[in-house]
Amino acid sequence: MTSTGAGVAAREVSPSRTATEASQAKNHILPTWERVALSGIRPLDVDRWIKNLDAGTTTKRMVLAQFKQCLSAAVREGVLRTNPAAETRGPAQRRKRVTLSDVLDAHEVDLLTKATPDDWKALVFLSSWLGFRWSEAMGLRWKDVDLENKVVYVGNETIVESQGVLHLRVGGKTDAATRVVPLPDIAVDVFRWHRERSAVDVAGDRRVFLTAPCPSKGRHAASGRKGGCKVDGACDGHTPLRSNFRREFVKAVKAAGLEGRGINVRQLRHTAATLMLSNGLDVLDVQDRLGHSRGSVTLDIYGRVLIGRRNSSTELLNSVMAGSDLSFASGADQSTI
Repeated sequence: MTSTGAGVAAREVSPSRTATEASQAKNHILPTWERVALSGIRPLDVDRWIKNLDAGTTTKRMVLAQFKQCLSAAVREGVLRTNPAAETRGPAQRRKRVTLSDVLDAHEVDLLTKATPDDWKALVFLSSWLGFRWSEAMGLRWKDVDLENKVVYVGNETIVESQGVLHLRVGGKTDAATRVVPLPDIAVDVFRWHRERSAVDVAGDRRVFLTAPCPSKGRHAASGRKGGCKVDGACDGHTPLRSNFRREFVKAVKAAGLEGRGINVRQLRHTAATLMLSNGLDVLDVQDRLGHSRGSVTLDIYGRVLIGRRNSSTELLNSVMAGSDLSFASGADQSTI
């Protein structure tokens, strides 16, 4: 059945997704189905295969989706009449919700920012309040940052990483991810502070977040899979690999006294959403700022964060309702109702 992989290969997917699918095909699909004729694949066999697959829920769902794509390609090519995996259902997946214990509060964001090297202070602080995805932050150019009008254009270009290689992608993760984010005054100040320390070209094509320029000789600690700069000649700074930036980030987390909390780069985005919601921003506003496709996604991930807000809202509503002239308390004079 391996010939049907052409159907998957023909799809436009990110380099990281391509690498993931190749790994999953090698480890989970081919060991079972490589020597099985397409005509010999039965729906119940597919059901049993997915049920007994030694993998987590997310991997099972992705593997099944890829398998279905392969068989759908065979149907389109006329090799199969119907897709034997069409009715197979993957395991139900519950989205992990974020709780207040999973993220930083405003004071902890300040502590982490102070402990971060100057080159990355703006990235950490802004990601913690504005919720940039890593690929969005790495793709941000100075011409995407309009400090006069206090907006930043996120997702026009993004940089994704796959197997230690950086790839430029035009557009964001989804249509909603390409967005215009209004900037609070403090964020404008942070961008200006960072720009004063950055090499900015006239056209504004340089990336906002780059490493410090590398020395003419030697190796740089934040580039290349092994830590060496890959730029030939003079290096004016470059986009770091996420895995290498993580080493700097872990040091900052430890220096800030936040070690043991499981704080990682991804949680800066969770921190931003939590800070927005817990401080009263509307869910739909948060959805737009984060680049979620639907408000329900925002609620599904961050619903537990809203519990504190609901309690405060209930107290506020109670104080307003208490001004009523009516009394329904037990033993109250019925003439007042």
